Amino acid sequence: MQNGELKHTIYICGRDCIAECKKATKTSITRNPAVTPQRLKKGLAGPIFQLSRSDSSTESEIAKAERVSRRNHLHYEMRFISVGMLQAGARQSAVAREDSAQRSVIHWLWNHCQRHKNASRRRVSGRRRIATTTDVHYLLQCARCQRTQTARQLASQLSAVAERPISRHTVSRRLLEGGLPARRPVVCATLSPTLVRARLQWAHEHRSWTTEQ
Repeated sequence: MQNGELKHTIYICGRDCIAECKKATKTSITRNPAVTPQRLKKGLAGPIFQLSRSDSSTESEIAKAERVSRRNHLHYEMRFISVGMLQAGARQSAVAREDSAQRSVIHWLWNHCQRHKNASRRRVSGRRRIATTTDVHYLLQCARCQRTQTARQLASQLSAVAERPISRHTVSRRLLEGGLPARRPVVCATLSPTLVRARLQWAHEHRSWTTEQ
């Protein structure tokens, strides 16, 4: 190490972040030779990369590199590990630091797990849902505030806000998933004049009846 050169150690989540860290910090990043796949698997390895810079502002540059190196996604196994830590009572910020991930990623993972009861996020076949998560949230709020509106009325209101047609069947399904069954107007058979007169005559004949009769 040359005179005036400071060497610091940081954690970087993968090869994809090396170029970004070099660009953000303008430093030299070298791989730690002591880190092997076997030691990584056993959890015995230390930091994967080392960063060196001969500038007095090394500490601020290291902070930038750490921010750049944080994960924007989690692997399949890390999802279940993170969910287990959250279920055990760990804070989201602590889990994010442990996984070297953005806090928003952990927040999304926890909400996804509570909503779908699963930590996996795999691609599924079929057409994408026309109603996004924001649309469904707005729909549930409208349904709670306006309990007398029908699914057709809510569909018209949601279509106007989302600026795309959303059917009442979609609205009914989303309300049912959110625990708010859609309201439907009760339709009764219309009475003909003959039936009206028959009911009136029956009421006049039995108006003197008591409760026991």
